[in-house]
Amino acid sequence: MVTKQIIIDELEALPPETLPELKAFMEFLRFKAEKGTNRFIKLGGLWEGLPLVDEADIAEARREMWGSFGEREL
Repeated sequence: MVTKQIIIDELEALPPETLPELKAFMEFLRFKAEKGTNRFIKLGGLWEGLPLVDEADIAEARREMWGSFGEREL
């Protein structure tokens, strides 16, 4: 069984230059543990200043992109 004391002992045996990597790994483990909780990411104006895109715009882009797909000139 792994206990906190065993982990602390292992930590104390590590060379100091490995501590940043250990910290990053611990942050990853914390993130993984919190993954199931409701976490929201605020985009904070990511789309600000860009024109609005609606369904008609998307349909037109699809027609332009796929309009002649599969057709060959003989």
